[in-house]
Formats: sequence, C-alpha cells, structure tokens
Amino acid sequence: MNRFEIISSIFMLLCSTMGVICSLIFIGRIGIIRCRYTPIIFISLNSASAGFIINIIYASQAVYQMLSDTPDALCTFRGFLLHCSTDLFYHTLCIQALHRLFVTVYAQRRCLQSRCVIQWLISITFAIPILLIGRIKFQAKDRICQVIINVQQKKTI
Repeated sequence: MNRFEIISSIFMLLCSTMGVICSLIFIGRIGIIRCRYTPIIFISLNSASAGFIINIIYASQAVYQMLSDTPDALCTFRGFLLHCSTDLFYHTLCIQALHRLFVTVYAQRRCLQSRCVIQWLISITFAIPILLIGRIKFQAKDRICQVIINVQQKKTI
C-alpha cells in the first residue's frame, strides 16, 4: 500500500467516524426531546438513520482496505452493502425533495403527504439482482469489492 492509499483510507475512516457521531447525536437529540413529532422530524430522523448506516458500512470498508490485500468470504457482501446503503441515502434525499414538493406545490392535497416510507425495502432489494448475477467483484487495484461498470465485450472482426 502506498502513502496515498493509506492517507485515503484513514481520511475515509475519519469522515465515516464523524458521520456516525453526528448521526448518533441527532438521533439521540430527537429521542431526548419529547416534542410533537412532525413529518419533517420523521424525514430528518430517516436521513440521520440512513447516514448512520452508510457511515458504518464505509468505515468498515476503510478498515478492510487498510488491513487486507486479497478478497475474503465477505467481500461480495460488503460490496452489496455499499450499494444498498448508497441507494438508501439517495432515497432519503428523494423523499425529502418529494415531501417539499407536495407540501409547497400540492399543499391542498393531503393524500399526497403520506408518512409511510417504503424506501428501506426498495434500497435493500435494489442491489439483489446485481448480487445474484455476480457483478460484484474484487478489484485488487483499489482493494474493494464493487460492481464492475465496464463489461469487456468481445472484439468482432
């Protein structure tokens, strides 16, 4: 491992640790303060929970990158979790945007302002086809298991 890779992994670990701390502070603060829970509070709690999950997974990936040069039995599963947690975070951002749209533009239509969030199930099932097809591979250069974007095609003459 060269210096840049070590510094990069340490920086990733530090940022993930800060993200976990900030998420836990926010979640704890909402749990301690017994105020009226509004949809905004639930959406913020949803984002903090997703941030906690994604930072834990990225911290474990940073530790793995620093300690190992070869793939292990959990490499594919870690790649799956990386994609699921990223999808989960993107879904929380979409839910925030949709809530703001429905509250400001469609303020008179209360049926569109639902509190039911199914994004957690969608995020988990999003990467299952990628996992089943076997597209998550260990990339030795980056020391990470992730989806192979460039599929090499056969050359035709």
